[in-house]
Amino acid sequence: MVTAPMTYQCRFCGTNDVVLDAWAKWDERDQRWMLEDTLQAAYCRRCDGETSLVERALTAA
Repeated sequence: MVTAPMTYQCRFCGTNDVVLDAWAKWDERDQRWMLEDTLQAAYCRRCDGETSLVERALTAA
């Protein structure tokens, strides 16, 4: 099943310049940090503060 491309946006200003807190674990074999889990806390760089995210489908331009 193919899913449509999507993005996450700030619920306040609509930008997609948002990040999540996450856990990373050191992988000794690959010698790099591996993403282990993302947390619910979202941050908007444009608003410079906490936000909640809105999931939006990307449409073809």
